[in-house]
This record gives sequence, C-alpha cells and structure tokens, in this order.
Amino acid sequence: MKNVIIVGAGRSGTSMLAGTLAHSGYFIGTDYLPPRDSNPKGFFEGLEINAVNEQILESSLPFGQRLRQPVLRFARSLGLPWQSARALHRRGQAWLMPVPLSAVIRGNGKIETQISALTAQAPFCFKDPRFSYTLPVWRPYLDLERTVFLCIFRHPAETAASIAKECRIQPYLRGMYIPTDGLLELWRLMYGHILERQRKYGRWMFIHYAQLFDRTFLSRLAAFTGAQIDTGFPDTALHRSRPEIQLDTETRSMYAELCDLARFDLNQLEI
Repeated sequence: MKNVIIVGAGRSGTSMLAGTLAHSGYFIGTDYLPPRDSNPKGFFEGLEINAVNEQILESSLPFGQRLRQPVLRFARSLGLPWQSARALHRRGQAWLMPVPLSAVIRGNGKIETQISALTAQAPFCFKDPRFSYTLPVWRPYLDLERTVFLCIFRHPAETAASIAKECRIQPYLRGMYIPTDGLLELWRLMYGHILERQRKYGRWMFIHYAQLFDRTFLSRLAAFTGAQIDTGFPDTALHRSRPEIQLDTETRSMYAELCDLARFDLNQLEI
C-alpha cells in the first residue's frame, strides 16, 4: 500500500474519503476526533496530526501585535476582527483561517521531530484540511515514491453552506460567523494553495465528492493507493447541504479546473 495524505477544504468529504481507507491497515494516529452529529461515522483524523499542523500555522502566521497585514486583511474580508482570528488558533481551528498564497509556511526543530516520528509509522493515511497549507513542512519527511496525495472537493457553495452550519450548531465554534463571500474566499485559498503550490510535488488524484458513490471510481482509487477500499462506507444520506448560491467567476473557474483534474463531467447529475 502507498502512504496517503488527504487534503481538501473542511466539510468537503475528507472524512468520507478517509473512511473508505481507514480499515485497510493504515496508521492514522493514536487519538482520534470522536464522531458527532455532523460526522456520525467518524472523522478518521488524528489529533496529533491536527496539533502539528496548528503549530505550523501558528509559527507561520503570528497573531497579536505581530499579525501580518495580509492575514489581517483577509481576516477582515471574512468579517473576522483580528481578535476572532486569534481565537480560532486558541480553539485549535486554524482550518478556518485565511492563509494568503504569499504566506511562507515554515516549521521548527520540535515540529520537524514530531513529523519525522509520525511519518516513520508507515503505511499511514493522514487527513487534515490544514494540509492544504502545511504540506511544504511535511514534504521533506515523505517518501514521494511511496506516498500519494488525494485532493477531494465538492461544489463550493455546498462546502460554504456546510461550514456555515457547523459554525451555527457546534459549541466549539460558538460565536463564529463568516459571511458567504468569506467562506468562498476560504475555499479559493485552500484549493489555490493546492493547485499553485502543492500538486507539482508527488503523485496526485483529484476527487469530486460525488465520485465516492461510483463503484468504477472506487476501483481506480484502490489501484492508485494499493489499498482495499470499503465500498460500502460512502453514504448518500450524509449529503445534506444543497444550497443555491451564485458563484463568482473566479470560484466557478477554479471549480471547473478541479473537476477537469478529477475527470468529473460537470454536466453529470451531481449527488
């Protein structure tokens, strides 16, 4: 089996994709996020992986008086005062932080020691939306001959609606409000980092959320990863965000590019 890194915006199907691989014998971490109503079948996300990526983003994007102006401008564009942006880090929720493409993502000796220990436990399957930003720090510790990258995405408006719902109903995000334009900007930033900065390194498979319900596609996924896929794991009943949001030209263009990379026909009836 290949080692696997799963990337993509939060609420885009990363957990469902990880769930298809979770019982193949992969190391995914020792402590996991517990299931909750928004992910009743589980997250398959190691808390130590999250913690490392939070540390990377905290060291790359300092807050308080040292908050970088590009990050502050993006935070304001999302309707977040800098105090709220800093609070996201305190809550361990930097997956909702806007990270400009110009940001220099860096680690330190302690972080790199943790990454070295985690990636030594092969074969592994690590999943975290923060990887969309933090992969440059992990890459020196990944054997690119034995590691593949899976990027999953869904319609940007569905992702935005799902994140907005999470912010409304989950206690850990209580008080956070991000307007629709800000949520779409977050979506563009995450996939912009992947398309412009990450995918030039290693072997990548791009996956539209709807493809997880296609047995033919799951056969391709098995061949790409060398893993046994749990074809019964994807559940259409969990697809609950069906908004009607008008997309701007930039977002539509990026979504079309991702669909092309995934070989997903936009004219298909999406699940």
